[in-house]
Amino acid sequence: MSPRSTHGSSEPGPTGPLLSIALYTLLASIPFLSSGAVALLNGMLFGFWWGAAYSAVAIVLSGFTTYAVAERLAAGYGAEELRAKMPTWLRRIPVGSPAFLIALRTIPWLGGTLANNAAAVYEISFRRHFWTRLVVALPVAVVSAYAGWKLLP
Repeated sequence: MSPRSTHGSSEPGPTGPLLSIALYTLLASIPFLSSGAVALLNGMLFGFWWGAAYSAVAIVLSGFTTYAVAERLAAGYGAEELRAKMPTWLRRIPVGSPAFLIALRTIPWLGGTLANNAAAVYEISFRRHFWTRLVVALPVAVVSAYAGWKLLP
């Protein structure tokens, strides 16, 4: 029996990946919440490769949901109000540029939410929002899955 389970089975079952993807997508879609712990757990529960794959699927799905949520929230935000909350170094980068979104997303805990809202407030295309999200989130999910996998004996 594996240390992963105390109920007689070391396998998470067929619903495990679906629940993980749903939870990861939900957490990644809610402003100011981090889904990094789920990527870590994916590595622990499913192993490095499958854990990274399930995290990647959730990142792709949450790319759609985060944009939709940000569009709804953007109605209450002014562009200048959002920009004022950003670090000084970031305000020097042109708002619609990929460098801006990628740099913004690297700010721990807060960056993803700000980038999602910036995409909606500044009417940045979904395509740019989506691929800049993948550039930052996929490596983080892979490293987190690897770390979770290595935590087990």
